[in-house]
Amino acid sequence: MTKRAIKRAVQVVVLASLLPVLIGGCALNGSQPTGPQQGQAASPPEPGLDLPKRPRDLPVAGLGEVQICELIKPEQLGQLGVGGGDPAPKDAEHDFPGCSWLSEPGAASSIGVLVLIAPMSVQDLQAQSMDPSGDTATTYELADGFGAVQSQVPGAERLGCVVDVDVAEGKTLEAGLSWQGGAELTNQDMCAKAKQAAEFAVSNLQAQG
Repeated sequence: MTKRAIKRAVQVVVLASLLPVLIGGCALNGSQPTGPQQGQAASPPEPGLDLPKRPRDLPVAGLGEVQICELIKPEQLGQLGVGGGDPAPKDAEHDFPGCSWLSEPGAASSIGVLVLIAPMSVQDLQAQSMDPSGDTATTYELADGFGAVQSQVPGAERLGCVVDVDVAEGKTLEAGLSWQGGAELTNQDMCAKAKQAAEFAVSNLQAQG
């Protein structure tokens, strides 16, 4: 997790008392098509990271908060245990468009989910990161074939987990899970939810063409 991600996690905690929360349903959307579309060449992964070959560039250029808030469907939000959907907080240094969702008040574990689109490669985004926690830091391939980098902050793992996905040339989709109170989640559980949020967003982007 980057220093920026920690700051955003803290901002989401503040938003919890200000934003309305709506919980979605409980069924997961069916699987979405994967792989390159006709006429679209697959792109190589960013250099310096052990990521699989990007199946294709996803249509993330120009997405604003409203569109990003639609990247996770209501029934998928129910699986994550969050609802609502509001523009993510920004700052002058990292003015990235994003969306945040929050769990219902009184939930056993109070969490926030954040999805944003960073106008830089995974490699450049990772260059801004602190050394990742050895417990959960890893790279892997999402179910849709896109490479991802998972990370937490050493000594502050309980704050949450972040998954950065190589979705297009010079573009990264970041999905984060922040713990905000109540029953604590394990590192593995937080990272599993962050990965799930990333997979939902990537699958829905693929469905858009």
